[in-house]
Amino acid sequence: AGIMALVNQKTGERQGNANYVLYKLAAKSGASCTSSSSAVADSSCIFYDVVNGNNSVACYGTSPDCSSSTAGGYGALVTPGSSTTLAWTTTAGYDLATGLGSVNAANLVNNWNSITFTPSTTKLTLSPTTTTHGQPVEYTINVTGGSATPTGSVALEGSNNYGIGSFTLSGGAATGSTDLLPGGTYTIVARYSGDGNYGASASTPPVSVTVARESSKTTVALVTFDLSGNLISSDATTAAYGSPYVLRSNVTNASGESCAAAAVGCPTGQVTLTENGKPLDLGTYSLNSQGYFEDQPIQLGGGSYSVVASYGGDNSFLASSSATVPMTITKASTQFAFTPASGANVQFGSSLQLTADVNTQSSGVAPTGTVQFLNGSKPVSGTVTYTGYSASTSPTGYAQLQAAITITPSATETLSVAYSGDSNYLAFSTPFQVNLTPGITVSAAPTSLSIASPGGSATSTLTVNFGGGTFSGPISLACSVPATMTATTCSFSPASLSASGNTTVTITTTGAAIAPRLPRVPPAGMLLMLALLLVLLAIAHRRRWSPAAALLFCLLAAAVVVACGGGTSSSGGGGGTVTTPAGNYSVGVTASGTAGGSSVTGTANLSVTVQ
Repeated sequence: AGIMALVNQKTGERQGNANYVLYKLAAKSGASCTSSSSAVADSSCIFYDVVNGNNSVACYGTSPDCSSSTAGGYGALVTPGSSTTLAWTTTAGYDLATGLGSVNAANLVNNWNSITFTPSTTKLTLSPTTTTHGQPVEYTINVTGGSATPTGSVALEGSNNYGIGSFTLSGGAATGSTDLLPGGTYTIVARYSGDGNYGASASTPPVSVTVARESSKTTVALVTFDLSGNLISSDATTAAYGSPYVLRSNVTNASGESCAAAAVGCPTGQVTLTENGKPLDLGTYSLNSQGYFEDQPIQLGGGSYSVVASYGGDNSFLASSSATVPMTITKASTQFAFTPASGANVQFGSSLQLTADVNTQSSGVAPTGTVQFLNGSKPVSGTVTYTGYSASTSPTGYAQLQAAITITPSATETLSVAYSGDSNYLAFSTPFQVNLTPGITVSAAPTSLSIASPGGSATSTLTVNFGGGTFSGPISLACSVPATMTATTCSFSPASLSASGNTTVTITTTGAAIAPRLPRVPPAGMLLMLALLLVLLAIAHRRRWSPAAALLFCLLAAAVVVACGGGTSSSGGGGGTVTTPAGNYSVGVTASGTAGGSSVTGTANLSVTVQ
């Protein structure tokens, strides 16, 4: 196209069918050159001809016309019937790989007028020349030249650069009728594209015509589809909110024929949509090449509408407006999905986070309104939290509302869950089953205890409840004292329960205590030494001791004193302390029982501070 624009600029005229010139140029001696660097300097060389190579492509083995017959392998595409000759090989001159070859644009443009054809003459007759758009106009086109009969095609063209139609010559002429003349006053010429013998030509003088505008008809309706995209209706006035539909307006001739069906020029211009006199959605839309438009992103809210489509007209069609069309967008249906599913098991005393999803098949905005969780006619205790999703943000791909609540059931029961609906979505309700299993709960008052000093105690009242089944046997009570809280005891009053009720738990700590010193009994050897000492004392009364005897006496006396435990000592049982360390502790209290053959347990924690 770029090269032909250069040709038109060089010659100052339109060329008709350029192939006739191109092939004659290629046939000239020296116009086609083997592609090489020397060809670039040759001013007569127009086409650079590649003579060695191919334009074949890879293929899977065993596929049609593939050089490889091995499944899973690869080969190259070959000419049909051959296993070795590659398809689209290059040869001297024209071939399927490169055509005439790559083009030297400058040489082509400069040599264009070196090809001459026998001049042709084209004449045009139209009747009538004053008419209304859409009405047939008779045409006669004659092309003459030398001794041969011109062949090829002719075309009618308006001075507004509007292509009206193309016709094939038969015996040098084309006759018939056309209703494709656009509205307005302008001139028409017939253009002959030429052939291998005759050059292109245009009729002269141009024929002046006046084409009045014809009446138009404008309609508007909903086009509805199912979720799989299958057409339900192309002329609907009702659709569910968020369902697949578009609003379409058609502009046709006065008989209601579309331009595609009637094979006439299509209306152009714009259509304005109003609802009760106000612009609807985007307001103004341009007709497409088929004479209609579709408001595809439209998403009307639930309710009733009065819609009018007004066409402004163009050179070929008069303006028109549709009737006022009542349209109804009904509320979209909803349904619940629960997490966990209905029939969930909840142990007595435990809580359950229940999420109810209000699901839709809507491509619109998120549902609003409220979700109620009812036990009979009474609302379930708890706060409902909401999360809304439009179709573009929802994990399901459709608009959705999530409602969540945390409940603590007191019995096996069936709740009712109800969505209130809103202007776009229908209300909906459904049951939800909760199965309560046996369990025990333990609560303490107070939960924080303070013991003024080691050796003191503190108490708390425990409330024990069971439910969800019949208990067999007593409810036993136990404490879990941390290992770091040494010398601490825990007791209950009463020590066990036969039914739901209260008991008192006492936490007792231990303080410092001094153990009494016990007399020490000397061993038999020590008694013998004591006896010897007494004998020596008796002798001393009768005679004077030598220095050696006196030293021996002192040593024996010292040994007896040491052996008999003379002086003070902290060893053995004397002076020991056993104390609960000061600090903060967590003491667990457990109530256990059996219901329906299964063991169940409830716990509470006490915060104990020993000062």
